[in-house]
Amino acid sequence: IILAAKACFARKGFSHAMVVFTVCGIVINTLSTYLDYLVRGDYYDDEANNVNANNGDSGNVSEASKYVALIGALFQVIIMVSSV
Repeated sequence: IILAAKACFARKGFSHAMVVFTVCGIVINTLSTYLDYLVRGDYYDDEANNVNANNGDSGNVSEASKYVALIGALFQVIIMVSSV
């Protein structure tokens, strides 16, 4: 295994590809981890007015959460397509 790793790293450009692959994995996993939090976030229309502050939500989802959900869904689809 060590000889195979040495042979791979001896090739020109392999280390650059390894760094890019690692950074890409870190970015994708970080975004995927926090995507659920962003989509579920308390983006309610009347949050600024503090209406229904006791129970935490009003039931009216703002446009911001819809855009976050759409972007997140597209991000996940792109990841699935690129892995095929």
